[in-house]
Amino acid sequence: MAAAKEKKIVFGMIQRDGDLRVHHVTDARKATLQPIIMANVAKGAKVYTDEAHAYTWMYKGYAHSLITHSLGEYVRGDVSTNSIEGAFSHFKRTMGRHVPQGQRPPLRPLLANVRVSLESQEHRRRRTRQRIAARDERA
Repeated sequence: MAAAKEKKIVFGMIQRDGDLRVHHVTDARKATLQPIIMANVAKGAKVYTDEAHAYTWMYKGYAHSLITHSLGEYVRGDVSTNSIEGAFSHFKRTMGRHVPQGQRPPLRPLLANVRVSLESQEHRRRRTRQRIAARDERA
């Protein structure tokens, strides 16, 4: 149980084809996450989450849809949490490559590096999509 207490909690939000925002938080409760969400997500925006209780308030003020992982649901039409889960997967891979086993580095620089890395990947994807679109227009 001691290992669970040592884990750091990272909360993230990602806009489809847009910004990634990550925050080191003390817990995943509504009282902790709500102010972060309200400061970073425009009222009325489409928001996709999992079924965590911390998000139940979002039906008021947001176009909130949820994915019920506990029932085996991962995608429903446009609704999924795959973008943020992919970002966290990338973060964990980065941690494994750059952090010696058993050491706990400061999170802030690691999170900043992941943000930059993901933004670079997205920039390359956009450029590729633009090139394909231009090629298709010429054809």
